[in-house]
Amino acid sequence: SMSDVWSFGVVVWEILTDGEFPYCEFESNVDVVKNVAKGEHRLHRPKGCSDALWAVVSQCWQAKPKDRPSWIEIFEALK
Repeated sequence: SMSDVWSFGVVVWEILTDGEFPYCEFESNVDVVKNVAKGEHRLHRPKGCSDALWAVVSQCWQAKPKDRPSWIEIFEALK
């Protein structure tokens, strides 16, 4: 479930960037996993993204799954 929360953050980022390809600077999925897992790479904040929405998206990408928001917390934050 918490990996789905991470993916939700990526989907929101894709919507806000009008469909940009996330992690396009990496040559392979293995490179993405290595860099993201090390905490060395996060997607940039899209133009026009509100502080409140960016806070939710950023929380979805916390390194430790237990530090990511639950679906209920995400729902409440987006209401």
